[in-house]
Amino acid sequence: MADAVADQVAFMDVRESNQAASAAFIQHIRETLQKAQEITQMVSEAESVADEATKFCDAIKAQHNIQSKKLALTGSRGLAATPPPLAARLTR
Repeated sequence: MADAVADQVAFMDVRESNQAASAAFIQHIRETLQKAQEITQMVSEAESVADEATKFCDAIKAQHNIQSKKLALTGSRGLAATPPPLAARLTR
């Protein structure tokens, strides 16, 4: 029974009056919201960095005309075809 109640309790503070307990609860809410805002800011910054990195990768691919591996592996010859020997007439 005590474990079931503990799983449901989100905040608990023992104070001398209801007003003091309410003030502590409001302070807890403010701290939780502050942490949530900090997390949101960090996620936003991480997304911005990821977007910028993607743009740099796309620019490098365009500059060097790099095909993605997925496209390079699905050429017209297929994967099972062997390339012709480079120096067939020089070997026995």
